Amino acid sequence: MSAAPADGGRRSRRGFAYQDAVTLLDCLDMHEGMWTQVSWEDLEDIVCRNGDAPAYRQVKTIEEAGKRHSVAKVCTPDIPKKPETSYLGKLFLGKPLPVGTRFTFIVNESPQADFHAFVVDRGQQRGPVPSQIRDDIIVRLKGVDLPEGRDIGWCVDRLVLQPQLL
Repeated sequence: MSAAPADGGRRSRRGFAYQDAVTLLDCLDMHEGMWTQVSWEDLEDIVCRNGDAPAYRQVKTIEEAGKRHSVAKVCTPDIPKKPETSYLGKLFLGKPLPVGTRFTFIVNESPQADFHAFVVDRGQQRGPVPSQIRDDIIVRLKGVDLPEGRDIGWCVDRLVLQPQLL
C-alpha cells in the first residue's frame, strides 16, 4: 500500500514545526542570556550568536520508527562522491568560521551509538569524542574544502548533537 500524496506534505510540515519549536527554545534561551541574537533560515536553519561567536544549528527529523541518525548517515553525500552535499558537509560549509564558532546538529530521536559521543544537553559542554569516531568523520568528509585555514577536524571538534525530544 502506498502513501497518499498528501502524506509527504504532512511529514514535511512536521519537520518545519519541529524546527520552529527548536527556534522558539533558542529564543527563550536568548531571553535568559544564553544568546545575544537568534536568527533562522539564513546561513543555517538557526544561527545563534553570543557576541561575535556563531552557533550554526541544523535541525533534522526522522519520522520512521526505528530509524536513527548515525555517523554514516550524516556523512553520506546526497550526490555520490561529493561529501560537501552530506548533512555535515553542508553544516560546515558556506559560512564564516571565526574563532568561537560552534556547530549543533539537532535531532528528534536518540542517535545511534557511534554518534552518541557528541550528545549534550541544552547549554552544556561536550565531553571528549573517541579519536576513532572523530577520525571516521574526517575520512568520510575527505575533500570538503573549508575557508579560513579551517579543516574538517576543526569543525568536528566544535560539533555537538542535541536530541530534542519535543
